[in-house]
Amino acid sequence: MTDLMAVCAEKTQAPKDALFNTYLVSYRHDGAEWNLELKAASIQDARARLSKLSLARVDGELIATIPASAGWFAKAWVVLRNAFRS
Repeated sequence: MTDLMAVCAEKTQAPKDALFNTYLVSYRHDGAEWNLELKAASIQDARARLSKLSLARVDGELIATIPASAGWFAKAWVVLRNAFRS
């Protein structure tokens, strides 16, 4: 099993000089309104990213958010957790 959390973290790393804002996206499903947070450089970028979501896939369930300041400890914890996961 691949380390999904590490893969997701690598895919979501922005260049250090890029500034991203958080934009809110709402949608309706089964009669209820739901919301997502979308990181983008501008409102135009947010709309462009939103248009790509029809091509998106669900990679898995987020079970923890580990701060980058945890460094090597975070990677070791994930490797151990995945090794003993059924």
